[in-house]
Amino acid sequence: EKQRRGVSAVNYLTVRKKHPPEHDIIWNLCHDLINTVISDPIYNALAVTKSFRGSPHVDNHDKTHQHVIALGDFTGGMLCAEADEDGAETLAIDVCNRFGRIDGRSVHWVSGWTGERYSIVYYSTAKGDWTERMPQEVHTKWMTSS
Repeated sequence: EKQRRGVSAVNYLTVRKKHPPEHDIIWNLCHDLINTVISDPIYNALAVTKSFRGSPHVDNHDKTHQHVIALGDFTGGMLCAEADEDGAETLAIDVCNRFGRIDGRSVHWVSGWTGERYSIVYYSTAKGDWTERMPQEVHTKWMTSS
């Protein structure tokens, strides 16, 4: 279990595409889950968490957008993202039992919640996966069309 600085989680596990055999089942289950909803998702790593709490942050090593899903019996726990570069508008994205998409290279965080909350973040740090940053409204439109 690897915990990131500046975040709190009961459990925080990072699983990379090239992972040890003991992580095969996690990788395969997460892969199957996202592929039921999204064709050709871009990711080379997963962050699997239980009870994740974190302040606004930027994922500087990401090369493209992230897909996020939260599972469990909880209230709150919205994925929040600044809508544009100036941070004047914030969007709250419902990822409870559904996939959301944000660009982790922009400021984002999880709102307060109560209950039992698990999350899976699909992201890529591979140079070959690089995409241009887009405003959050592009990701929001993707979510409403999926």
